[in-house]
Amino acid sequence: MKTILKSQSSLLALLMVVLLLSSPLATLAQQISAEVQAKQDAKSDVNKVAWFTAGFIGCASGWMVVVLSDEIESPLRRPLICLGMMVPLLPIVYATSTSSAPPTERLLGKPPEYVDVYVDSYTKEVKRQQVISSVSGCAIGYVSTTIILLAHGVLDIQ
Repeated sequence: MKTILKSQSSLLALLMVVLLLSSPLATLAQQISAEVQAKQDAKSDVNKVAWFTAGFIGCASGWMVVVLSDEIESPLRRPLICLGMMVPLLPIVYATSTSSAPPTERLLGKPPEYVDVYVDSYTKEVKRQQVISSVSGCAIGYVSTTIILLAHGVLDIQ
């Protein structure tokens, strides 16, 4: 009888250990699932073309202002050059400063831990995608504007 009780209590203790260990693992799996889903949703929600275009226009126009201001003999020359150097940063700064929340219908019926992880991951990924797109647009805008200015003889390489 003692052997049976001892084996049952050992089995019960083992079952309790398994239950205690499985709960954090299930929570961790849920958090990983929320993070993966949030990143996928953010990548598909961000309008990469708009952010690329903003970066392209910002950099191209800023570069044009710098180059064309160099030709002006006026007291406004230096302020225009400074302005032209700052314009390309505007879309990038805006991309990092804006935050967008995920649509609420994606979070209905989800546990609070899932919602916290999802919203945090979604917000970070949206900013990341916006910055990547605007910096890419800025780089392409700079290169293409430089090529156009070289081709038209506005910019000289000496």
